[in-house]
Order: sequence, then structure tokens, then C-alpha cells
Amino acid sequence: MSGELVVPLNVDVQNALDQTTNDLPMHDQQFDMWANLAYSNANKVSQGSDAQVTIRLVEEVEMVQLNNEFRGKNKPTNVLSFPVEQDFFDLTQLTSNDEAFDEYNLLGDIVICHSVIVKEASEQAKSTADHYAHMVVHGILHLCGYDHIDDSDAQEMESLEVAILAKHNVANPYS
Repeated sequence: MSGELVVPLNVDVQNALDQTTNDLPMHDQQFDMWANLAYSNANKVSQGSDAQVTIRLVEEVEMVQLNNEFRGKNKPTNVLSFPVEQDFFDLTQLTSNDEAFDEYNLLGDIVICHSVIVKEASEQAKSTADHYAHMVVHGILHLCGYDHIDDSDAQEMESLEVAILAKHNVANPYS
């Protein structure tokens, strides 16, 4: 159909925040928009239809647990990305790993710690929504194979983040 927007990434937002801290300045549609823009601009990944990602919004307790378990750091962080590897399906009862992986086309999970985002946004004099946009874009790029371990990779990833965020009128988060 002409004029119909093709969405390459299905986004499931899981809100695990306490009711008392559930003061998000945006809606699930904004997470979807940020994730899809990042995914459509990340050219390192094969972008088939119906790819899926989960974005989980958590409290500090859960983030500390995840950061400690997977990175050996016993403190909260703003965002963690967990790409789904094809080997994941070797652990299931599925008979054809490749077909299952292709059928579900799972990109991975992004976990964002709300209180850290709010604190960092305040310290950096930016809106909480803009900082969330940056963390979603950053997380999607990690799931698509980008990293910032060495200077060259960091420059490539940060340049792409800045360009994607500019499309949403979000200022350069690195300046």
C-alpha cells in the first residue's frame, strides 16, 4: 500500500517501575519511534521484517543485580543491551535452530534504569525524554553490532547516535 509506514522493528516496552516512580515523560510510542529510527539507520544488521526487541524500564535494585551478574559491576548503570545470539536456540526444544531464529528474528533486550536516567539528565541539563531517546538509540546500536570499546569504534557509534538523535531534534549528547 502506498503511503503506509513499514515498521522494521516490533518493540515491546516492559515497565517494571514502582507506581510511585512511574512518572515517565513519554509513551510507549516514543520508545517505538526511537528504536525504529535507530534500527533503520544501523546498517550493520540484516533488517528483515518483524524483528523484535524488548525495552525494559527498571528500578535501581534490578539494574544493580543485572550489572553485577553480567558485567561484574556492583552499581547501577543507565542502560544494558543483551543481543540474542543464534546459539540461544540451541537451548530450546526446537528442531531447526536456523528456522526458529529466522521465524522470530529476535534482536535482543535493552534494560534502562529510570532513576539513573533522571539523575543523569538533571546533571547534564537535558530533558529526561531526550536522555531516554539517547539510551534507546545507544542500546539498539549495541544490539546491531556497534560498540565503543576502542576509539575508532566509539567515534563511529557516537557519530551515528548524534545523526539519529538529530532527526528527532535531540541535541548532541556528547557535546
